[in-house]
Amino acid sequence: KARVREARGIAAAVKDLPPPPAKVLDVVCNGGHVAMTLRQRGYDAYGVDLPGVIDHGLKNYFPGANEYLIPRNLEFDELPGSDYDLVLALGFIEHLMNWMRGISELSRVMKKGATLFLTTCNFKAIKGEHWHSTHFLPEMLVSVGAINALEHVATVTPDTATSLQMVFKKR
Repeated sequence: KARVREARGIAAAVKDLPPPPAKVLDVVCNGGHVAMTLRQRGYDAYGVDLPGVIDHGLKNYFPGANEYLIPRNLEFDELPGSDYDLVLALGFIEHLMNWMRGISELSRVMKKGATLFLTTCNFKAIKGEHWHSTHFLPEMLVSVGAINALEHVATVTPDTATSLQMVFKKR
């Protein structure tokens, strides 16, 4: 259900997604559902997640999935490829101990003008409960994004929502 809500947010926020065959990376792809769907629609889409998640995801069900569902431990490994038009980071950075490195990696793989759609825990809404390694204020993400050539375009969710949804463009 959370991925469906996030997908609706993506559709609302990323109105100007380039048409296929735009290059898309779904970071922490949860088995590859989004990447597979986008590939079926003509996008050059890739998913990356922990090896165990990838191994038990969709890669065994679709021909060639080993080429676009890529196992990585994102705490330590680099993201694959570069020059992505759209990067989806849905519920990803709050799990990282070094989340600033994670933002830097997201920016590194994006081409100039690319869009980053990021969702994470909203510190303002959860009022001090600590479910993950880090909870975020929007200002934190805007600041670290700016250091990494990511311009804040929009915050899709209100301050009261537990899932913070933000859009950035690569400068």
